[in-house]
Amino acid sequence: MSYFKLREFECQCKTKDCMGKQPRLRMSQTLLDALNRIREELGQPIVITSGFRCKNHNRAVGGALNSRHMSGDAVDIRPASGSAEDLEELWKVCEREAAIVGLGDGRRKGFIHVDCRPGTRKVWQY
Repeated sequence: MSYFKLREFECQCKTKDCMGKQPRLRMSQTLLDALNRIREELGQPIVITSGFRCKNHNRAVGGALNSRHMSGDAVDIRPASGSAEDLEELWKVCEREAAIVGLGDGRRKGFIHVDCRPGTRKVWQY
């Protein structure tokens, strides 16, 4: 079962030549599976605040030069409720998810970055 629609992962720049219009060709199945497990464990909807980013959009939002968003294996998320308590619970669930390798703590800004990059777990704060 998938809790997400592919359009939720589309690049937000909406430019005519943006490659983000093809998220099904860009998003990592490992990430999609992890997000479904996270959603199931959390027990409430999750909002994708930033999914796939084309190079231009990534630059416009100040993303890292080698942002995992451009590779289709990263998203920024928040609980649909928007509550601080639910954001804390989402963080805990993400910490337990084995497929999540990159975990960015943006809780002060209302989001959590998760990615399935190759390698060992990396955790940082925004």
